[in-house]
Amino acid sequence: MKFKKMLLPFPLFLLVFILGILLALLFPSTGKAVYFVLVPLCLFLFTIFIHEFGHFIVGVAKGLKPIEMNVGPLRLLFMKRSLQVLPNNNWQYFGGTMHFSASNSDYKGMARKWSWMALGGPAASLFTALLILLLFSSSPLWMDTLLLMNLGIGIATLIPSTNGSFHSDGKLFWILRKESTRANLMMAAVILQKDYSSKLIPSEWNPEVIKAFAHMLYSATERTPEQLLEESELRMYLYYHFADQEQMDQAIKYIQPLARLGNTSGPLTPIRIMIDSFYACHFFLQPSSDAQSRTEAETLVQSLPNKEPYSYHKAWAAMLSTQGKMKEAAEHLSQAQLLLEKWYKPIGTYQVEKKILSQIEKRLNS
Repeated sequence: MKFKKMLLPFPLFLLVFILGILLALLFPSTGKAVYFVLVPLCLFLFTIFIHEFGHFIVGVAKGLKPIEMNVGPLRLLFMKRSLQVLPNNNWQYFGGTMHFSASNSDYKGMARKWSWMALGGPAASLFTALLILLLFSSSPLWMDTLLLMNLGIGIATLIPSTNGSFHSDGKLFWILRKESTRANLMMAAVILQKDYSSKLIPSEWNPEVIKAFAHMLYSATERTPEQLLEESELRMYLYYHFADQEQMDQAIKYIQPLARLGNTSGPLTPIRIMIDSFYACHFFLQPSSDAQSRTEAETLVQSLPNKEPYSYHKAWAAMLSTQGKMKEAAEHLSQAQLLLEKWYKPIGTYQVEKKILSQIEKRLNS
């Protein structure tokens, strides 16, 4: 366990940096080699910071509320009156992220603000590259490296592209500036994220946004994989909302298209794992589920990675309980219960999750 922790971004980066300095001090002949490793690494992190700071400046200027910035091994949390600097323990965010929350429920207005925020990162990178080019006609190697890094990141993020559920800054700007239904759906998820992270129970989440987009997604027939991946957060929020109202038949229909998408769209993200877990648990715990549905649910669970441990253990506990493997099911349930109390108790979705685990526990005790 301690070895795994050492492989996380912050401790690994710190270890490499300290070892590099010690190596250069103890063996001066290695100094040049250490320089050509540590300096580009530091320049790369500074380049990421410039890019994310561009998102930050434009987002704040547009009235968005900053939540979190990740830059390499560091995680910056924006509190009400302070800034917290913490280690980043997620390699997924090592390349830099900037998270905001919506300032209001006007999804059309929010789409315009969000589009400019998305453009802020590439603009900051390209502006920095231009500034170096204009101000330093004869610059040292490290300055040329910084120029090329900013130019590269600026161009790469400005080009419209998609990787699974992730859009480049340029693609996000292009989508949101159109003020289309697609853009509004993306902003609906951003607006509901605030309620999702709060103590509000899901049935009390933003009624205006829920009403506006629940029917739209419920009646949607043709969705491309890219659109479904974009809608994954929103569909999960709607599942929580209707599950909390005990309208399970309606709740399951929002996540069914994503669960049936499978692994064809690339590696499963934590939200996709949560959705697959919900979908599988629904059929394992419903007495009226048919054999085909349970087989589909078993396939889903067996393909789940352990990147979101709570949902992973919950799904395995539900599946094993239906297979009569009570001892193994109890072990998974115990892990899920520990994680539930640790992660979910402060937020409103706790009761929905608690009810699912209680159903599994009841089956184990019957």
